[in-house]
Amino acid sequence: MGVRRGERRSKIGVSQKRPTIISAWRASIMTTANKITVVRILMIPAFVTMAIYYGESIQRGEPLEWQRFTAIAIFLFAAVTTGLDGYVARR
Repeated sequence: MGVRRGERRSKIGVSQKRPTIISAWRASIMTTANKITVVRILMIPAFVTMAIYYGESIQRGEPLEWQRFTAIAIFLFAAVTTGLDGYVARR
């Protein structure tokens, strides 16, 4: 009885499955802190879009305040998630 590929024998002779590189990579990459960071990165285009459209509305002489408040809300949410990310990463 041989040892199959991906397995190894322990000291007492029982086969144990060795973690593959892919499974170790999946387990370590998407931690909760990393997921929060990805969400924060995905908020950047939304913030920039709202800021640009608000600037254009000011140039037209009819500022759309909802765009300004949306940009501020996105920014504040990103700031809060920065702190949350740091807290979760250290726990």
